[in-house]
Amino acid sequence: METQKNDETDEALDGLFVTFTHAVLPRLDQWITAGELWADYYLRGDFEENAYYRKMEQIPAFGGLLQKHLSDLLAMEETQHCVEKHIQAGVLPVSTNGTDEAMQQAVLHLIIPLAESCKQLHSLSLANLTDDQMLEQYHHCRVAWEDADSHFTITFPLINFSSDMLQSWQLGTRLFLAPLTSSDKTTLWNDDVKIFTFSTPPLDATTFMQLTWKLVGTFSAPKKEDASDMGNTRQEALDELGDTMNAMHLLKGGDVGSPAIYQKRLEPVLWEGTRMCYPLNQVRQFPSPFSTYELHESDIAPLQALVKVLQQVRSAQSRGVSALYGDLSVGLRRFNQSYERRIPEDQIIDLTIALESTLLADRNEELTYRLAVRGAALLADAEIPWEPRKSRALLTTMYDVRSRIVHGGLQLSDKDNLKKIRNLGMQSKDFLQQCEQIVRDVLKAYVQRRIRGQSVRQVNEDLEAHIMDGLGAQMSSTDVSQ
Repeated sequence: METQKNDETDEALDGLFVTFTHAVLPRLDQWITAGELWADYYLRGDFEENAYYRKMEQIPAFGGLLQKHLSDLLAMEETQHCVEKHIQAGVLPVSTNGTDEAMQQAVLHLIIPLAESCKQLHSLSLANLTDDQMLEQYHHCRVAWEDADSHFTITFPLINFSSDMLQSWQLGTRLFLAPLTSSDKTTLWNDDVKIFTFSTPPLDATTFMQLTWKLVGTFSAPKKEDASDMGNTRQEALDELGDTMNAMHLLKGGDVGSPAIYQKRLEPVLWEGTRMCYPLNQVRQFPSPFSTYELHESDIAPLQALVKVLQQVRSAQSRGVSALYGDLSVGLRRFNQSYERRIPEDQIIDLTIALESTLLADRNEELTYRLAVRGAALLADAEIPWEPRKSRALLTTMYDVRSRIVHGGLQLSDKDNLKKIRNLGMQSKDFLQQCEQIVRDVLKAYVQRRIRGQSVRQVNEDLEAHIMDGLGAQMSSTDVSQ
């Protein structure tokens, strides 16, 4: 009985929608004849294996025209009846309180399948529209209206990547590794430029043409949180991309990157919002073409295992923390950054910091002590001397903060670092200035000692001797007093 009742309701709503469209189409035809319909222009792209073609095309803005005449539509009896019955049936994602705002939102939803039907026409002759065509779009929208979530396909093209595989593989929770065919490129390009007609495409056509693989997945967000920027959903996609790219770098050598993001909402809307253009901070965007990343089918199982572990590590962290992978964050970040360096010495620094953040994570007390005491001894005899207790405290805090940044993945603004800075009697902005000044004075002291013919090593030997002499004098003084 319940199924029969639902079928009767659906059939009644179908009839109401058809009646609504039959009443609207003559009005729409009048507005078009009056010259009110405008077009959105876009640069269409068609991709082949080693070529692409572009031409300017246009899309009639049926949805925009209907939205412009929203008040006229609301005044129609057929519109009011259709809206009321749809709200009563609970099939539209709008409030059921019957307010003017709810009525307007309902009409905006109902004109979407009508506008989508008009887009399928090859001319502006609305007489060619059939009820079946409009109901097909209406049923597609009905499914989306009754879904609590909005769904998006997010695609990350891979650059500097090659594989002899012929099929797709799931790597993470949502992302699949899949071939990027010429047809895929044509669809991705045109779906993007049709919506974001006034902004630069995520990739230039020449680069896009050369890519052959992608990471692609479907992500969802509750409609009650569905804002124009889709921040949470997009960050979720970026985090999983980071897991996958980290896993690829850990698996084997080769410099793979992901230079762009393509998104597509899986339900038609009147207005999409902003393009997903978040910076890919955790991902190599344009790697060196001389170090191609090659992946084979035998690599898939260990790659999937690495992605799984990284996702588990990331999921175990508190929401909103800057260290995505806990105590592995710095090591992973520095390892990835080493791919970006063009100077070998910079690569060594990144790689040694990555090692230090793991192998020496529990061995920083002696390093901190030695740096602080040597610095205090050096600056006590500088051109503009520092009070030893002050310089030692600053250097100790400076190196401690550096260690927390390097080994713990913390930022300067994290509360533990701010507490240490406040213990010096200063704010974070003053701390940065004081760090700059003390480093300047230390370097200046070494330069001045070099004029005297001393190397850095010789200066340090003198400092050690001075420190030991001071300890000896202190012990002698203690013995005498006893």
